[in-house]
Amino acid sequence: MGNVLPRKIVQQLPKKLTSTRAVVGANSSPSWSRSKQAGLSTDSTSSWSRSGFLLEDELVRELSYQSDDDSVQAECFRAAKAILDCDVFLLCTGTGFTADSGLPLCREIAEIAQYRSRGLTYTSICDTCWMDTDLTLFYGYWGTCLNDARWTRPHAGYEILASWRDRFFHGTALSAEIQRRCKIAEKNKAEKEAADKEEEMEPLKGQQAGAFFVFTSNMDSHLLDYFDAGEVRESHGSVEFWQCGSVCSKRVWRAPSECTFRVDLRNMLAFDPPGTNMTSPMLMKSMSFIHEVEMREERRFGKRGHEGMRGDRFLQGLPPSEDASGSGKMFWRPNRPVCPLCKAPARPNVLMFSDLGWVDNAAQERRWSVWLQTVKDECQLRRSGPELKVVIMEIGAGATTVPTVRSTSQSVAARLEQLGARATLVRINPEKCRPDGAKGARLKHFIGIPLRGLEALERINAVVEARLLHNRSFARP
Repeated sequence: MGNVLPRKIVQQLPKKLTSTRAVVGANSSPSWSRSKQAGLSTDSTSSWSRSGFLLEDELVRELSYQSDDDSVQAECFRAAKAILDCDVFLLCTGTGFTADSGLPLCREIAEIAQYRSRGLTYTSICDTCWMDTDLTLFYGYWGTCLNDARWTRPHAGYEILASWRDRFFHGTALSAEIQRRCKIAEKNKAEKEAADKEEEMEPLKGQQAGAFFVFTSNMDSHLLDYFDAGEVRESHGSVEFWQCGSVCSKRVWRAPSECTFRVDLRNMLAFDPPGTNMTSPMLMKSMSFIHEVEMREERRFGKRGHEGMRGDRFLQGLPPSEDASGSGKMFWRPNRPVCPLCKAPARPNVLMFSDLGWVDNAAQERRWSVWLQTVKDECQLRRSGPELKVVIMEIGAGATTVPTVRSTSQSVAARLEQLGARATLVRINPEKCRPDGAKGARLKHFIGIPLRGLEALERINAVVEARLLHNRSFARP
């Protein structure tokens, strides 16, 4: 029936895989675009090259997980095929993506006794009004969010996605061309907007993105551990960046890497302690020790995670802070950060409910809009030739409380499709993985996977690795 993958390759695949028999089709039609990056033969006369590899129904049945619905695994295979065959990859993530690391979903954030006893919900506590009425509650909530983000290691799915970016979407001719166009367009747009805006500090400088981009509503900045700041759009801001609560300027400062909040987990309040320098080595050692004990013995949400600092990759995608002295002035006092300019209480640079004072990162938003427009332009340029193949992978995006990511991914897919691209929306969500509304139902290329983000990525990646390993093993000299 076909060739069997060597045992040494089978052993490298996840243990959940029951078998890895693959078939090489002599009359196969899929055209894979990763030959050069994967180091495979590109000889069109060789049926052993990647372009001659056909994953048939038998492999779909056999390379499956035990006790799983066949349709779910088939969708994972379709997603892997789309990724290997696409030119551009857009990743869109919601809180469901970080849930596998141990961080809470939106609806779970206030689902603890300390907040329920006060009648507080996520929408009521995530509000700037508490800066005027109860700073102990305000900094208790946001201080815990910062602590949790820093004390939670990103799950293995981040590494999988970073490996796809590095292997499939960096260094390609299209990626370089997108970067070139974005650089020109962003410069022109920045100059045009400069006259209408006051000078801003740019805490998220980075290189122009190429054929890979990330759009997220998550505020933990875990994505910046693995991806460059220039290819990430945090649409709702981040707890790693803080601004003036009175909005005396448009400037934003990074929280120092050693910063942490001292929160009483019995009532989730951050009391105003004596005015001791927070960056004192002795104090930081003491606070770190206390937090390590409290996080271990009284985990806020009862989930895995909170097992120590994020490690060597912490915000690796960010360049060094341009205003370290300003950040130090902001956080000099424990539990009470202040604006370095006007000394008003500082707040996280996060979009809250009924928020009229949030300072969006203009340069970050500009990079996102320029990148998306560049991809749209590429779609139109290819109308008379081979279509641009784009995968929009949405992971853990909710449809009710904060639907930003879900609506963005679906609208981008629909628009690119209208412009002539083969846009495939891969929606990964254990509860709501189907298209939304009539517009979603009209999408030509939709893949719905009812799994949590990490499990779905592991399954898809297993198929990707199996395909690449198979062709390396059977490639003729």
